[in-house]
Amino acid sequence: MTREEFLKWRHRGRRGWEGEDLSGLDLSGVDLAGCNMTGADLSEADLHGARLIRGILSRATLVRADFSGADLSFSRIVGADLSGASFEAASLYEAILSRCRIVEANLSFSNLTRAKLRRTDLTGSDLSGAVLIGGDLSGATLTRVCLAGAVLSRATLDGGPLDPQILKGARTGRRSGSESVLPLRSLSTPNPPRPLTE
Repeated sequence: MTREEFLKWRHRGRRGWEGEDLSGLDLSGVDLAGCNMTGADLSEADLHGARLIRGILSRATLVRADFSGADLSFSRIVGADLSGASFEAASLYEAILSRCRIVEANLSFSNLTRAKLRRTDLTGSDLSGAVLIGGDLSGATLTRVCLAGAVLSRATLDGGPLDPQILKGARTGRRSGSESVLPLRSLSTPNPPRPLTE
């Protein structure tokens, strides 16, 4: 499918793209608010600057897709593969990204305020400068994650032991003088993950 064909369908009001092969498609800047792309293949697609508010991308393949500067606020992305994808400066405000594979991805300077990343694999991903205020990373895998300059106030990180080096340079709570006060739970003692409610 070409960009022109996609836009033709979109202008006719189509919102369902479940299971479609949209890999490599240029959808940059397109309004996809409320669209259902469950199980779709969007690998290497260009969605930078796209509007996907309240979109559904559960079980989708988003490998190496470009969502930089896109708005995915309130979107539902459960069980999807986002390995190598770019969400640089994207808005994922209150998005659900639970049980996803987000390995070696770029989430730098993204807005993940109140986002749910429960049991998500973030191995090797770049979250430098990201805003995760009130974010829920219960049970998430944070191996080799970069959080330099990230804002983690009121974030939940209770999936298990956490390498203190990961938090180096992150802003993790209220400031006391020039130091951050860490409000995060169980940095050494894991708690069982809470049941998902999405």
